[in-house]
Amino acid sequence: MARALPSRQPAHPPAKGRAMTRAVYIDATRSEVLDMCVRIDIPIMVIEGLQAGGMRAVLHNDHDAEILSTAFKDKLLTGTNRRRALAWDRIKAGNQRSS
Repeated sequence: MARALPSRQPAHPPAKGRAMTRAVYIDATRSEVLDMCVRIDIPIMVIEGLQAGGMRAVLHNDHDAEILSTAFKDKLLTGTNRRRALAWDRIKAGNQRSS
C-alpha cells in the first residue's frame, strides 16, 4: 500500500513582520546546501552562487525555506546579496553586444 506523503504546505502564516519568501541566502558551499537538503528531505528548485560568496537556494514553498533557514541558522546571510549571472544571462548579453 502506498504511503501518504506529509503535506509541505505551511500550517500557519509567516511570523509577524516576516515576508513570505522561498529563497534562502546561506554562507555555505553548493555541496553543503545540497547535502543538507537531502538530509532533511527538502527538494530544491534552484541553487546559485552569490558574487560575494555563499549560495542562494530557492525552494518550492516558504515552509521549506523556513526549515532550511532553521538548519542553517548560524550561516544565514542578510542585507543585499548580488547573484552571479546565470549562463543564459551571459549568453544573451554576449549576443546583444555582437549585434
